[in-house]
Amino acid sequence: MERRWTVKIKPQIYSGMLLMMFFCDDVFAAVVEGIFGSSLVTPLYYLIFFVLLSLTIIVKKNKGSLVVPFWVYFFVFLLFLFTALIHPEYDEWFSHSVYGIVPAFLSPRAGIWAFLIVWLVSDEDLYIFVKYAAFILFLFGSLQFALVSIRGYWIIQDVEGTLRHDRYSLEYGYDMLLPVAFFGAEWLLRSKKIYFIPYILGAFMIFSNGSRGAVVWTVIMFLMILPFKWKKIGSKKKVWFVLILMVLSIAVVPICMNYHIILSRLSAIFTRYGISSRTLLSLMEGSFSDGNGREQIYALAIDLIKTGGLFGHGVYGDRYTIGNYFRWGYSHNIFLELFVSFGYIGGIAASLFLVTGILRLYRHCNTQKRQIVFITFLIASCKLILSNSFWYTSGFWALLALIMKCSRRYRLRICKGTKTVGMKLDQSLGINI
Repeated sequence: MERRWTVKIKPQIYSGMLLMMFFCDDVFAAVVEGIFGSSLVTPLYYLIFFVLLSLTIIVKKNKGSLVVPFWVYFFVFLLFLFTALIHPEYDEWFSHSVYGIVPAFLSPRAGIWAFLIVWLVSDEDLYIFVKYAAFILFLFGSLQFALVSIRGYWIIQDVEGTLRHDRYSLEYGYDMLLPVAFFGAEWLLRSKKIYFIPYILGAFMIFSNGSRGAVVWTVIMFLMILPFKWKKIGSKKKVWFVLILMVLSIAVVPICMNYHIILSRLSAIFTRYGISSRTLLSLMEGSFSDGNGREQIYALAIDLIKTGGLFGHGVYGDRYTIGNYFRWGYSHNIFLELFVSFGYIGGIAASLFLVTGILRLYRHCNTQKRQIVFITFLIASCKLILSNSFWYTSGFWALLALIMKCSRRYRLRICKGTKTVGMKLDQSLGINI
């Protein structure tokens, strides 16, 4: 009898591959360009992306949950539509070659698609596929680091498409935050010491070749993980933690007194091994906290908030003014951008929704895997405090999907609890339905 071999693909594989492809799109582009040339990168990505997306939706059991991303995207569409009608002068930004609607929203490589993709992946599978994506991004980032170390500089393409050489890459540091945050969370939350190695290597690569902002979040992430750890450690460990914190606080004094000596020795070590670090150089020069024009951007954004009234200047409201001074045009701070765009009412509502959503995730992430995924996307979104725009940041839209998933789970739990209580009450009263 002839034996037939069949291969069964589990439904979650489609959504998992879609997630990995989306977050590792630069890796995909580099591989395709190296094999087939740059002309096939976009068509191949589009083809595979939409095939995986279609298969994910087709095999999804609970299609009713797709109502949520539909309404989210429809709301975004209405925001752009009303802004375009009220502010036709924004058309130059809506049709911008880099920040316009087509490249920054409709392209499946755009950050806003992260909401749908994360929403489609089940909570049980999200951790494992984010883990795969983190390893792929780490390996790719390590290869980039090695090549740049050999070459001696980054080849950066600016907004206008001009290529230039630079000693660091703003995007590299922030791109590496996702795997570094994942490994750091694995190491601290699941006590898997092996993950300390890729975490510290990734943090070093960000320190030496990334921006100062990205370096800051590799350290602050410890404070963001602390609430999860604090609930689980015993009283003795809490006492030890406080004592260690006091010792470290005291140790800061001699470190500050010998600040320049320590930095000069670090610089000598880096130079000996042919490693340059913009962050270390800025620390030695005392310019680490310099805003590089952010003070002017923030001043312009605050003036726009004052003149925006209750409902603001609409989507891309900051671009029209700030874009006259800086090519990118955005406010470089998520809360300033929200208030410029949506005014006092919309800005307060959006900010409260975001902050309370994050706090709710802290309360209701009841498994270590959910906590790790949450911390990963939270750290990846933190760039919005100092850089970029929330419209383009995939980490932000992934975090937003987690917030709304958590809210949906909470509502369903309340509904089930209410229904159960009602049934018990009916039974106790002898009511048959």
